[in-house]
Amino acid sequence: TTCTSSGASISAAIDSITGTKYFIKQASLSQSQHGSSTSSNDMLYAEYQGVKEMLETNTIKVPKPIAFGEYHGNNGVSSRGCSFV
Repeated sequence: TTCTSSGASISAAIDSITGTKYFIKQASLSQSQHGSSTSSNDMLYAEYQGVKEMLETNTIKVPKPIAFGEYHGNNGVSSRGCSFV
């Protein structure tokens, strides 16, 4: 299942072998007129870091961030995303 909200796409996946559930969020890597990444890309990274820091406090239950990175497909589409367990 995938849906788009505020410039980011979110989806869920289940590992068919382990049954592990994943929450995936990604946004297109777009450049501003001045060549810098747009704020949606920066916000996605900030969200990943924030959830990671909350997890490390062991005070509230949050999803465990497992990856953050960029994907550059053969079709010219580039995206940045993070995954959570």
